[in-house]
Amino acid sequence: MKYKIAILCIALTFGSLQAEDDDTGFVLGLGAGMYFHDSIFLDNAPMTVFSVGYQFDENWQAELIRGNPDTNINPGGQEVITDWTALRALYHFSHGDYYTPYFVAGFDATDTLDSGYQGVLGLGVKGKINDHFFWRLEGNYHSDEGEHSLLAMIGYTFAGSNKMAPAKPKDSDADGVMDNVDSCPNTPAGSQVDATGCVIKTNLDTDMDGVFDHLDKCPNTPANALVDSSGCQKQLMKDVAVELKINFDSDQAIIKSEYFSEIERVAKFMTQYAGTSVVINGYTDSRGKAAHNQDLSTRRAQAAAKILVEQFAINASRVEAKGHGEDSPIADNETAAGRADNRRVVADIKQQVNEKQWK
Repeated sequence: MKYKIAILCIALTFGSLQAEDDDTGFVLGLGAGMYFHDSIFLDNAPMTVFSVGYQFDENWQAELIRGNPDTNINPGGQEVITDWTALRALYHFSHGDYYTPYFVAGFDATDTLDSGYQGVLGLGVKGKINDHFFWRLEGNYHSDEGEHSLLAMIGYTFAGSNKMAPAKPKDSDADGVMDNVDSCPNTPAGSQVDATGCVIKTNLDTDMDGVFDHLDKCPNTPANALVDSSGCQKQLMKDVAVELKINFDSDQAIIKSEYFSEIERVAKFMTQYAGTSVVINGYTDSRGKAAHNQDLSTRRAQAAAKILVEQFAINASRVEAKGHGEDSPIADNETAAGRADNRRVVADIKQQVNEKQWK
């Protein structure tokens, strides 16, 4: 067994000369295990174990491990003081956030009944406790005698860092402050927070529209207004229109009282939509001279315009009257009913407006 220790010392010395980064360093271990003898004459034996090793890089480690699986011979119960010694190489697979699996290969010896060397193969897993301490669980198969063993140990590495990296910190509420230092872990989306992840006092929503004041470009929106991401009330573009139609007796420009409600409806529309203006168009039937009809149609249009301005207070600059004589008939001038339809005043008012949206 002495030559094994010498080989390990040489390997450790060579490794310390070759590797100078944070992945290298001595590793110690202490724990307990169970050694399962293949012989029916020997009891399975609990044992304490300790180990010393050297980490050459992220993956490779050499290790000398010792245990005392003292057992009894059956029948008779005679106690047998036993030493178990193994020189092994450990290969660590990909390093996870919490666990790192590894493979073991080497040779060992026990002095239970006879002294001999045998190959040993094993699988294990390490778990990070902090930057230097770790735990490990391991199972081994001892080839020559068909024996196996289980180990549970606490280890300490002198390397610069324990390669089982800690879990990356998260920012669950996406406020820019990691969960491990976030004193207010459920702040609303878009909140301005301080270094502890808590909403700053200036983060207010004065008009209660769901948009914080520091983001609100329209800070005084009315209650129940439907707002966009900048806090301004949403508006929908739409077309609005109103139509005026008045008929006249033959050769007359007097507006009958029954049509005043039509003119009032136009006035209310123009009052609601202050940007509108109106052109009132007057027409006649085909009877009479053209010059007379042109004058009559103009007077009819002016009569309707006068009522809008004088009785319903629509600014005169928004009202225009035009006469078109007997042009553009809408019905047959050869019939009395057709001529009555053609003796008319009409107006169409249209505008595109933005309509405020509400919840």
